[in-house]
Amino acid sequence: MGILGWRLKILNMIENKKIKDGLKMILIAVTSAFLGPVLFVLGFGNNSITNLIHYILIGVGVLLMINAIVFGILAIKKILSGFFEKTNE
Repeated sequence: MGILGWRLKILNMIENKKIKDGLKMILIAVTSAFLGPVLFVLGFGNNSITNLIHYILIGVGVLLMINAIVFGILAIKKILSGFFEKTNE
């Protein structure tokens, strides 16, 4: 199989719905992985705001970090199932 054959095979894999959904979930996980720690640190560091906002920022940051882990695991599982599913070739 030449280079063209491998390219066609890769393009066919990208058209798979499971892989596309997995990549969307990876995007959500990466976004949460960056926003979560930022909000968490802002909740601890900013002394000019009220205590309620501290707790809200810390809670939202923790939830986003947990969301990043869960979505990352689910996305990897979905992408791998898309790669290794049987096709009718």
